[in-house]
Amino acid sequence: MTVRSNGDGGPLGCHDCGHDYAYIGVDPHPGYCPACGSRAVSPAGAVRLHRHDLEAAAPPGGEVHVTATDESGRDFRYGFRLLDRHHATLVSVRVAGRPVRRPPQGWSTDLLPPVVREVLDENGLSSTGAAESLD
Repeated sequence: MTVRSNGDGGPLGCHDCGHDYAYIGVDPHPGYCPACGSRAVSPAGAVRLHRHDLEAAAPPGGEVHVTATDESGRDFRYGFRLLDRHHATLVSVRVAGRPVRRPPQGWSTDLLPPVVREVLDENGLSSTGAAESLD
């Protein structure tokens, strides 16, 4: 399965069973997989920044987190390993408190909703390509 967000209106995907699907409707999708019922699916509707610890950035090799909430009320927690003062690599993702299994090729920055990219930029960090998970 390709892990992705539907922030751009693209296909939805389940991080647990790998089911890819589309949702047709006026409101955001309900935030669960139609195949297995898991809540570990792409964000539903607008994603809002909830909190982050980027101001207190750890030394290189340390980890920082950004948490955002979608319109279904699920928290998405993104963990980044700091490579230096200006570069971080996505190393972990949690949806509704549950860890998401790392894809074989590592995490893609395409998974990040725009609000997460924006808060990284505002704090002088750019997110780089795939990395192995620390989870």
